[in-house]
Parts: sequence; C-alpha cells; structure tokens
Amino acid sequence: MIRVVIIEDELLLRLGIKAIINHEPNMSVCGEAGNGLDGLKVVEQFQPDVVLVDIGLPDISGLEVTYQIKNHTASKVVIFTGHRSEELADLALSYGADSFLLKKNDPNWIKQAIISTYRNDYFIDPSITKRIIDNHIWRKNHVLRKGKKYNEPLSTCETEVLKMIACGFSNDEIARKLFVTLSTVKTHANNILIKLNARNRSHAIIKGIQFGYLNSLEVLEQENFTSEKFGTVC
Repeated sequence: MIRVVIIEDELLLRLGIKAIINHEPNMSVCGEAGNGLDGLKVVEQFQPDVVLVDIGLPDISGLEVTYQIKNHTASKVVIFTGHRSEELADLALSYGADSFLLKKNDPNWIKQAIISTYRNDYFIDPSITKRIIDNHIWRKNHVLRKGKKYNEPLSTCETEVLKMIACGFSNDEIARKLFVTLSTVKTHANNILIKLNARNRSHAIIKGIQFGYLNSLEVLEQENFTSEKFGTVC
C-alpha cells in the first residue's frame, strides 16, 4: 500500500485528488493539509511514502516544503502545479522533488506519477521536455553554481525582501523598515537574483510568483508592510 500525503490549498481540488487516490486498491491518503507549514507537520507525523505538493501554497513556497521534506524525511515528493515551465520543473527537481506534474492533465497521470515516484522512477509531465531529466542528472554530478548551492531556497529574510521589492520599495526604504543596513538589503537582493536566476528585480518578481514565493501582485499590494511587521525578520 502506497501511503500518500496531499499538500494543496484549494479544498475542492484536494478532495478530488484524495478521491482519485483512495479509489485505487494499492494506495491511500494518510494525511492532508491546506498550507506548507501544516503540511510539514503532517508529513512528520505520518511519514508517508509519497507527498503531493502544490508549488503555490499560501504561506511558504512548495519548493521550500519540498526542500524540508527531502532533507528531514525519507518521503518522496511529487510537485503539482498549474505552471507549464521547463525552468520551473528543472528548479523543482533541483530542490529535491522526485517528480513534476501539471494540474490540468488526465487524472490518471496523478496515479501514474505516484506509482512511478514510489518505485524510484522520475515522472515528468509529458508536456515538459525530457531535457529536464537530463539536466537534473547532470547537475547531481556537477554541484556548482556560482559558489551557491543550487537547491538552496530563499531564506525568510530574502522572501520578505522580495515581497517588499514587489510592492515597489527601494533598497533604502526596505533598510529603514527592516532596521538593517543598506548593505544588508543589497546582499539579500543579490542572493535573490542568484537563487532565482533572475536578470533583474522585475524578473525576480515574476519568478517569485511562479515559484510560489509570492502569491500575486494584487495580494502583495494590499498587505501592510510596516516596520512593526518586518522589524524582527532579519
């Protein structure tokens, strides 16, 4: 019996996936969660064989969830997303994901992805080129990327700085709100560009949304980025 945990914030989608999995005689859902932090607790509690992780969770990125699961448990991870992107699939694999699946495809592929992952076989959505697997295998044997770990997620500070950048704050404004030096903010901003492989701040915002660090610009613009909120982050 393949034991599965689902980490997905859309309730109806989560229930649908759960029904598909539980209908199979050789697999069952042993736990579920609607956000990343609760998901990590559920995984720790049940120690499932496979975890299905949505990349765009409301609290932390599914990439960070994947990174934590792969570094602290023996569970395998299938990233589940609506973004059709070779770059995103490549990044998910580099964070430790075992498989990559798109949401809008045949439900039978969910079962196939879980079974393949459980058997230690990579499953990449057929609409994403095979080159992703080749790149990932190559990288596992050549772990160098400008002095940084390729699979290193954004830190809490870097994520908050990225949110403030998305709201249009300058480095000087961010430094004042965080009560840190301008040099510290510049270091965080540079790390963000490196880790997201972004060309500039605008590109980093786009990738931040795509990779699950930012939910949407509309939500971010409504948040109250005050010094009280961010003063103890960094």
